[in-house]
Amino acid sequence: VILIMIALKKTKTFKKKTITKDEINAIIALVNQYGGIPYAEKKMFELRDEAKQIIAPYLTDASNSDLLDLVDFVVNRSK
Repeated sequence: VILIMIALKKTKTFKKKTITKDEINAIIALVNQYGGIPYAEKKMFELRDEAKQIIAPYLTDASNSDLLDLVDFVVNRSK
């Protein structure tokens, strides 16, 4: 989130009500330039693992593993 706010400020779109495609592309370029996507993916996997550790003690049978499958689905899904 902070990286996106910095990108918005650098592209002077932070206080605008609408953003053009060119401005969106500039923001995406800045996020990529500063490693925002790899950082977000790393954090996502860390939080997934933490969630699984928190959930695991409460699972009582195989059917409850569906909850763990849901966590994996959310992390691994594509658009």
